[in-house]
Amino acid sequence: MSVVPFDDEADAIRIANNTEYGLSGSIWTSNVERAIRLARGVDSGNLSVTRTRR
Repeated sequence: MSVVPFDDEADAIRIANNTEYGLSGSIWTSNVERAIRLARGVDSGNLSVTRTRR
């Protein structure tokens, strides 16, 4: 597992898609709308979204 800091959503998507593997990924956020935006931009074979509490 890697946890990588990012500046904004576009940066997070760029980092997530900058790999030659991309078999699976995970988005952890309390903001469901943000999770949907990010999930649509990430190129991954399997992507899970976990809604966290604030």
